[in-house]
Amino acid sequence: MKNPDRSGGTIHPRQGSALLAVLVIVAMLSLAAYSYSEVMLSEYEAAIRTGRMTESRLLADSGVEWTLSVLSLMSSEEPLDLFNNPEQFHKVLVQSATEERPAGYFSVVAPVTDASSETGVRFGLRNESAKINLNALANSGLTEDELRFFLMQIPAMTESVADAILDWIDADTEVRPYGAESEVYANFSSPRTPKNAPLLSLDELLGVDGVTAELLYGEDTNRNGLLDSNEDDAGASEPFDNADGVLDAGWSDYLTVTSRENNLRLDDSPKIPLNTNTLTDLYDQLDEEFGEEVATFVVAYRIYGPSNRDEFDVTPVGLSGGDSTELSLDDQQLLDELAEGIADSIENGGSVTRNGMDLSKGGSFEIRSLYDLIGAEVIADMDGGEQTLISPWSSDAGSLLTAFPIMDEAFGVFENPTIEGRININEARFETLMGIPTMSEETASAIVSASGQMSVGNPNPDLVATRSTNSWILAEGIVDLETMRQLDPFITAGGDILTAQVVGYFGRTGISTRLKVTIDASVFPPKLLSISDYSRLGPGYSIYDWQQELNE
Repeated sequence: MKNPDRSGGTIHPRQGSALLAVLVIVAMLSLAAYSYSEVMLSEYEAAIRTGRMTESRLLADSGVEWTLSVLSLMSSEEPLDLFNNPEQFHKVLVQSATEERPAGYFSVVAPVTDASSETGVRFGLRNESAKINLNALANSGLTEDELRFFLMQIPAMTESVADAILDWIDADTEVRPYGAESEVYANFSSPRTPKNAPLLSLDELLGVDGVTAELLYGEDTNRNGLLDSNEDDAGASEPFDNADGVLDAGWSDYLTVTSRENNLRLDDSPKIPLNTNTLTDLYDQLDEEFGEEVATFVVAYRIYGPSNRDEFDVTPVGLSGGDSTELSLDDQQLLDELAEGIADSIENGGSVTRNGMDLSKGGSFEIRSLYDLIGAEVIADMDGGEQTLISPWSSDAGSLLTAFPIMDEAFGVFENPTIEGRININEARFETLMGIPTMSEETASAIVSASGQMSVGNPNPDLVATRSTNSWILAEGIVDLETMRQLDPFITAGGDILTAQVVGYFGRTGISTRLKVTIDASVFPPKLLSISDYSRLGPGYSIYDWQQELNE
């Protein structure tokens, strides 16, 4: 028997459904709140990551500015090691860690190269003078065969592509024997015209008939200069490679569009111009700085030439391009006025002699290399009689390594403030050296073998010092004096167009920014020529290992 409702009503069968509805609504609102919180947390993390990415770019930018400042001090302070200097270029602290933010750093990185491939990283800069400067090569004055031979030493290069590259750069429209000009490119599916002007970047070569991205950049898909696992797996993942354990970085490892050296003294004052037409000024400058013996010998060489060389005038001009004695109209007018002044001086009984030598007829011989002066002898007419003058500079290894840097700092064969395109023998590859006229395979191998001592680890400071000029290959007996005279216009131990990758990163995250920079240190202050963001290609280097080293 049912109990009646004491209130007098009946029991409703759906009593309590409102509570259930409330519970459902609360659950849905909780789920919505959770989803909202999760979305907001993801947005927060994304915002933090975006902020970190922006900050890592600023860290990398700081590394670029730091590098520029280091280079600007090179002429005023004791030279730093730019090749591998972890103290200056690795794990450089930009901002200290706080509770909210990890510490920020940058590193300046370049690949370590040996005779065949990139094998590791170093913390410093890469010298573009270790490569063939296409713009300087095209305007060097070498013969067509010599130019083609220069490029043919590069792996996978063909005669048709070599000539097509040169046709693309040179100013004329004449087709080289194996080359291509407008007639060829007009028939392409995307017609184009040769640039017929200097290149601004290697990417412009992709317009040349026969040049592909694979040839130009090889297997190095992330542009870090290292052989990564995906670049040595026989094409199991991009790119296609031959799994030979050696990175093929393509022609970009051998070619550049800009390389030059500063041709001023360390204090940016001009060097003494050895090939000036005003011998009185030359004598007086040399006499003031180096004394009578040096002044007399150099000026006598300019007037009479060497007496102990049979073919002293065959030294090639080299890659600097053009004749250093080519004059502008203003220069020629000035020299004409000076000549008239000398003539008037002679007519009026004035003297244009120095140490018994008649300087009025000017110089008949050009000094095309400082090595022309080393070990030379000159038979000079002094005070009406012949005298044999012996060079103040000996080819003896000990005196050469001491004296040549002084000569190189003070004397200028070229009067231009910079020299274009000479190849740095301390960093160049075997194939790059082999293109140089008169370079033998034996000599190129010996140079690469010896320069390898500077490629790994921290080079010995004494070794770096002795190889500050190209004279070390003569002092170490790799070449003889006559060969050195032939090679000198093409080679250097310097170079002031520098590249590196600058990585900005944090001590406790995997976030980083990687920039590729090209800097011109031949001018003061050094100038940033280009900057490219390679971050989309990945970190490129062992950022995690660097972070572990920080113990943060």
